[in-house]
Amino acid sequence: MSAKSALLYPGTLHMTNTATTQPAHGVPSPIWNVPYNRNPNFTGREKSLEYLRQGFMGHDPLLRTQAIYGLGGVGKTQLALEYAYRHRAEYAIVWWVRAEEATTLTSDFLRLGGFLAGGVLENAPPQVVCDAIRRALDRRSDWLLILDNATGMHAVAHVLPQGRSGNVIITSRNPNWRGQAHPYHLGPWQRREAVEFLRKRTGLAEPDETVNRLADALGNLPLAIEQAGACIEQARISFTDYFQRFQTHRQELLRLTPPSSDYPDTVATTWEISFEKIRGASAAAGDLMNLCAFLCPDEIRREFLFRGAHIIPYPLATTVSNTVMLDGAIASLLQYSLVDANEQAISMHRLVAAVTRDRLSEQDRKHWADIALRLINDAFAFESIDVGTWGQCSALMSHVMAATAHTEALSVSLEVTCSLLNEAGRYLLKNGQFAEAKALLDRALVVARRVFGDKHPAVSAIVNDLGRVHMRRGELDQARVYFEWALGIDEPLHGHNHPHVATVVNNYGMCLMASGDAQNAKKHFEWALAVYQAHFGEKHPKTASTLSNLGYAMMKLGEIETATQSFRTALVVAEATVGSMHPTVASICHNLGTANKLSGCLSDARDYFERALAIDKATYIATHPDVRRDEDALGEVLKELGDTAGAKEHYRVALGRVVKLHDADHPRVRELQKAMNGL
Repeated sequence: MSAKSALLYPGTLHMTNTATTQPAHGVPSPIWNVPYNRNPNFTGREKSLEYLRQGFMGHDPLLRTQAIYGLGGVGKTQLALEYAYRHRAEYAIVWWVRAEEATTLTSDFLRLGGFLAGGVLENAPPQVVCDAIRRALDRRSDWLLILDNATGMHAVAHVLPQGRSGNVIITSRNPNWRGQAHPYHLGPWQRREAVEFLRKRTGLAEPDETVNRLADALGNLPLAIEQAGACIEQARISFTDYFQRFQTHRQELLRLTPPSSDYPDTVATTWEISFEKIRGASAAAGDLMNLCAFLCPDEIRREFLFRGAHIIPYPLATTVSNTVMLDGAIASLLQYSLVDANEQAISMHRLVAAVTRDRLSEQDRKHWADIALRLINDAFAFESIDVGTWGQCSALMSHVMAATAHTEALSVSLEVTCSLLNEAGRYLLKNGQFAEAKALLDRALVVARRVFGDKHPAVSAIVNDLGRVHMRRGELDQARVYFEWALGIDEPLHGHNHPHVATVVNNYGMCLMASGDAQNAKKHFEWALAVYQAHFGEKHPKTASTLSNLGYAMMKLGEIETATQSFRTALVVAEATVGSMHPTVASICHNLGTANKLSGCLSDARDYFERALAIDKATYIATHPDVRRDEDALGEVLKELGDTAGAKEHYRVALGRVVKLHDADHPRVRELQKAMNGL
């Protein structure tokens, strides 16, 4: 009997005589070749397991072949393995095929023929036997076929049964399965799953903060988490110990300590073949990986790469300038799940980025770190008078943090690093993120002093901004130190009557105002205003701002009428130079509201506060200090007007915005609730 005829009818199974009957509930599959033991520490993935189950149980034949795709080490094999063990009693056949290589794929599949029939002719062509096995499987529905680590559709087409009568699980890094299988993307664990696994794997019960920090550093990637657990167990160390080692010796740890005998590959070696294939197939795709590894791995926008093509070296510059070529490079990376992508952006797992950087020589690391930094610096165009630039800066902040961290660590392009950190710090200051602004400006100052020394204009600009940050944080003594430092640089360098000097003097005046010294503050504002008027004329944003500051000092000194006139003049200049919806206009309107309130003109005060709030709400988040300032002032004047209903509605709307942005436990929520209760 030929191999072909022997397999036309299943006949009797090699192991049992119940080939065509469903196994009894709870009885293991008679035909079973799964090569791995069940993972006793398997954690989470319940939604994924249920998704597979529902697909297999449904009536849609397309869902009976499911391709689990994702990054190497994300747990695709473990998910398939767990499904096989959970449901083995529901199948007469559970057959595992190693699909990463053509030879093992075919040989593993052919071995199934020996169980479906008594014998197979040794000299029968492999494809003849494969076709016979597929037809035999098509005649029954009690089987689960697992094709582990398949490279793509064409590689497995010759072993997939056509009838879709049973169930197939394919695991792959390649996401392109539509038409042959239903693709299911598997991402890293949820944080709670990663933490649960670490505790289960090691038996340790350290504080949540410690375990969370380690899981975050490992990107919640199952293989990296398992590898860490194995190392912790073998070395008898704590989560904290491993985290500290990982911070300084990541490359070594990712290459050492195989996680288990069932899955012997480490994180680095799991991806090594993919890296090599990418580099061999597409130089541009490899360079794209290198560039992205020095940016924030989340949300690297295609448009951003396109606009920065003039900074990117050839051949990648040509690729990112052409949408079709860029699609091709991204498709090469997607084939191995080294990135995620949509029509707008690319994302990369942080450990993929780390291993990509680790594979480069020091010279190449410096090269790509420099390119990434210059790319961000070119796109980060913060202008305090142009609100339109703020949204772009917000979208780039994560990339600023990543790129500057790499160049600082590698001591490359420090002048650009210093400039970008300062600009980003200025943006954060304007956006009300004072702690974050201080952190970036502190870093910028360290770099600037290292590169330029202590008496350079770049240092002056940074310490002036640090003075502003400390002033907004209420740290007035520190603010004065920084302003005096800036004056000590600018005045000898530029001369006494220079706008740079006037800027620092104006800021120093604000610091004096905050400390209650309105008289001296007024003198500083008057001098700065005269310098601005002499250099810029009457119609300039700096003139408007300083004129408003001067009015504020006069108002504090009881000169309400004169202050009001200064505010009105400042408002006209500001509207003409920065537009009617700029935050500078909002600040002047707020000052006019305060002046009118002090004069007893409550209705006018309400109108100015409402305008200030409308501008600031359109510009800032709900908890920005200027929004809070406007909300509190408007609520108070509504209360004084006797408009209790209006005040309650005002606070209710404000409360809703804060809760939507943050949560009900935010401090601002308590402030607004207290104001409502006081009505």
